[in-house]
Amino acid sequence: MCEVQTHAVPKRLARQFEGLFPGRNLGDDAHMIVTIALQTKHRQSAMSPEMLEERAQLFGELVGRMQRFQSHFESAGHWCDFVDPATGAPFYTDSATTLVECDERYRKLGFEILELGCCRSLCNKTFGQCLVMTSAFIQAPEAEINAALYLLEGDGVASADGGAAADEIAKS
Repeated sequence: MCEVQTHAVPKRLARQFEGLFPGRNLGDDAHMIVTIALQTKHRQSAMSPEMLEERAQLFGELVGRMQRFQSHFESAGHWCDFVDPATGAPFYTDSATTLVECDERYRKLGFEILELGCCRSLCNKTFGQCLVMTSAFIQAPEAEINAALYLLEGDGVASADGGAAADEIAKS
């Protein structure tokens, strides 16, 4: 199961991400952030070989979905990059700045960071601590982004309604 959310990037939020994509001002034009969270079987705060194996497998799934999403926008002439969930670094942009999964900036995108003493854990209302996630940064009209969310929500095949049903599922 997955949860996809879109976020407008007002200037105040854009300042939080300065330096992540050198040479790009996220406060200019129509930038959006899309987050995708995949549900895990294992809580991500409980280290075990099974959790680590599941995590690695789902990171691969996230990267594959994000690559299809990025390729879609690049072919349409729009800028898009995403955060590698394994490293926190932008996938296509060379940057010294990272956005790791427990970064405080994710609070601005609807996630909660739990302080567990020994570690920190990312969680959300839908999956609790049972999730892995990443985010994409896109410069494109919101309608075009919403129409392409099906690429993140499943197998990347558009439905007969152009992905509108998948959009409704994600919003519910």
